[in-house]
Amino acid sequence: MPILRAARTCVALRLLGQLLLSLAFILAGHPTCSSVDWQAGTARCPAGALSRSMKRDDRGLIRFAFSRHDCAPCPVRDQCTRAKNGAARNIAIHPQPVHEARARALQAQGTDEWLATYNARAGIEGTISQAVRGPGLRHTGYRSLPEVHLQNVLTGLALNLTRLGAYFNPSTNPTTRPSKVRALCTAHALAAA
Repeated sequence: MPILRAARTCVALRLLGQLLLSLAFILAGHPTCSSVDWQAGTARCPAGALSRSMKRDDRGLIRFAFSRHDCAPCPVRDQCTRAKNGAARNIAIHPQPVHEARARALQAQGTDEWLATYNARAGIEGTISQAVRGPGLRHTGYRSLPEVHLQNVLTGLALNLTRLGAYFNPSTNPTTRPSKVRALCTAHALAAA
């Protein structure tokens, strides 16, 4: 996350990438911290209880600890924490600038504009991947800069011609071989051919 903060402050550069959450915990239905008051040094859990302490841990994250008296009788405790034996909830989040940048990035991920921009990026990454895997764009047999430049230009030309040929004559694209599971299901009439 320091890259995200540095990109926004130093160069006016906007990094675009999908921000993943702690998927195992979130997908299991566990809510995250509802709100953080950085000046007061408190966080509020989804049930509304305030944290009792805030301190920086060894990894540089900010750790909020909640009271056992609030967490033990809480009706949503099983959805909120994995702590055993009535232990209180603890959450660790990034420092304020990084936490706020992540929150903005997560909020932007839900918009159609972000998705359109991300899809364009995915197309560009596909082109780069095709150039690296096919003609080996990252490797060269030359030492002088003009020769390397010429190789890159010719590689780009070959890549464009390959893509144009696939676009105008789609029937030449080879069909993908079915997976072993698909072939087994087809052989036993569990799936259509």
